[in-house]
Amino acid sequence: MKKNTKRTILIVTVLVMIALLCACTPIADAVGDVTLGDQTPTQIATDLFAIALRAVLLVVLTIIAKIGIPYLKRKGVMWMVQMFVKSAEKQGNTGAIAKERKKEFVIHALEMFGIKRTELIDNMIEAAVEELDTLGMSITGMIDDGSNDPTAE
Repeated sequence: MKKNTKRTILIVTVLVMIALLCACTPIADAVGDVTLGDQTPTQIATDLFAIALRAVLLVVLTIIAKIGIPYLKRKGVMWMVQMFVKSAEKQGNTGAIAKERKKEFVIHALEMFGIKRTELIDNMIEAAVEELDTLGMSITGMIDDGSNDPTAE
């Protein structure tokens, strides 16, 4: 198992334990001073269910915050990188920017949105360029050999 996966499992486990400990005090408070004369068993069960539901909701929100938000952020950054790479390719083909300066254009555009250049960003740029090249080659191949052409008989 990867080190990051183990770390994530450990963090989530600790957060679940903290959430359960936080839920124990309200449960004890809800049950401690209650007599059947004050509340019916249905009301007690309803209160306990509400407390348990809040604890589960806390755990779910913690997991979303820990795993979901960084995932969505990475996806958003990758989408921006892809859009800027496509823009740079288009501008390079039309001559609006020099072909040697396309990567600088992408980096500058990302920095305008507050995304600093790192090794990860450089790798994302290279991956987006490679994806664009692969897509271009597959489309060119389809056009050259006529495959996937609905009008071909």
